[in-house]
Amino acid sequence: LEQQNYAKAVTSLKATLKGSKILPPDSIQSLRYNLAQVYMQTVQYGKALPVIEQWFKQEKKPTADAWYLKSLAYYKLNRFTSAIAPLKKAIALSPHEDWSVLLLSIHLEQKHYRNAAIVLNRLLDLYPNKKKYWMHLTDVHLMLKDYTKALATLKLAYRSVPLVEKDILRLAQLYMHKNIPLSAAEILLANMQSK
Repeated sequence: LEQQNYAKAVTSLKATLKGSKILPPDSIQSLRYNLAQVYMQTVQYGKALPVIEQWFKQEKKPTADAWYLKSLAYYKLNRFTSAIAPLKKAIALSPHEDWSVLLLSIHLEQKHYRNAAIVLNRLLDLYPNKKKYWMHLTDVHLMLKDYTKALATLKLAYRSVPLVEKDILRLAQLYMHKNIPLSAAEILLANMQSK
């Protein structure tokens, strides 16, 4: 039923846009944006993107949501490099956590680990109590073979958020890797005593 409603919406919006010569420019822009949204909701990303691009050519002050919509269309078409700039503009206008996570996933997909670290540091500035960002940042530093930063990140995580056994063992291993066995032993001993 919902798909039928979307199909009707697409048909109506396209028909209205065809006869748009008599409509004011703002109304045309609104129709175009709505059509792009319906295409995105119906997983027709290839059709959505040209409509969004046309909308952007006419729009003087795109909103954060519009930049995100454009980025998402590129992302869904696996055009990751093209998705980055509009997504950064969306985040600059309105720093949504989900949008930053999408930017992070694009950087990771492209193996741009230094850029991923920048995004994760920003996420940790905003959400210091979210363990997953601490763990992801540790992983990114390990991918970059920067064991000093990986250790520093995991040490900060240890002080900031509750860690589970495997994370504590990982911290001890990083201490050992950096030739700091005493700190590894202290961490293990303290956590064995507190179970």
